[in-house]
Amino acid sequence: RPGLTGWAQINGRDTLEIEDKARFDGIYAAELKKSSGAGIKMDLKCFFRSIKVVLTHAGEVEGGTGRKKTDK
Repeated sequence: RPGLTGWAQINGRDTLEIEDKARFDGIYAAELKKSSGAGIKMDLKCFFRSIKVVLTHAGEVEGGTGRKKTDK
C-alpha cells in the first residue's frame, strides 16, 4: 500500500523527474513481488534511509515539482 515514503523519495525526492520517480517505484514493486523476506528488507531500507534523508534534507528543493528540465 502507498505510504509516506518510498524508494523514489529516498533516492532523489524533489530533484527527480516524474519518469525517474515512476522507475524507482517500479523497482520497489518488483522487490516486493520477489518474496516476503525481500519485501521486508526493502521496507526496512526505506524506513531507515528515510530518517537520514529527512534529517539531512537530501534531495529537497523548495517548490520542486518533478517537471522535466525542458518544461517551464
